[in-house]
Parts: sequence; structure tokens; C-alpha cells
Amino acid sequence: MVNISVGTALLSAVLGYAVVFLGIVFLMVVIIIMGKAMKNTQKKNVAKAASSDLGSVTAPKGVDPKKVAALVAAIAEMEREG
Repeated sequence: MVNISVGTALLSAVLGYAVVFLGIVFLMVVIIIMGKAMKNTQKKNVAKAASSDLGSVTAPKGVDPKKVAALVAAIAEMEREG
């Protein structure tokens, strides 16, 4: 067993904690950047879906036309992916 001084042990502990702390901060920054990139991509996809031509959609009596348009857009997007 190697005997090290208290100062060396303290320095090793502090450096170890610093490395772990900086690693966690780095991961947080990466996750935040990825989240912002995903939101931008999602906004672009929503804009594409909203601007796509859905033809003439008529809602049945008593149904909100906006809901019908949203459902038709979702179905069109699923068909495009599949």
C-alpha cells in the first residue's frame, strides 16, 4: 500500500470531483443543443404540413373543420413516411 500525503489526496479528490462536474455540465449543454435542434426541425415539419395542399376538405355537420384538417394532415404525413 502506498502512503500519500493529505495534500495529495485532497488534490486528487478535488480534481476528480471537478472532472465529474465538468462532464455533467458538458452533457447538459449537449442535451440543450440537441433539444433546440429538434424543436427547429419540428417547426419546419409543421410548417410544411400546414402549407401542403389538402384539397377541399369539408367537415360533417357538427364537427370542427380545423380538427378535420388536422386529422387529414396527420394521415397524409403518415402515408408519406410509410
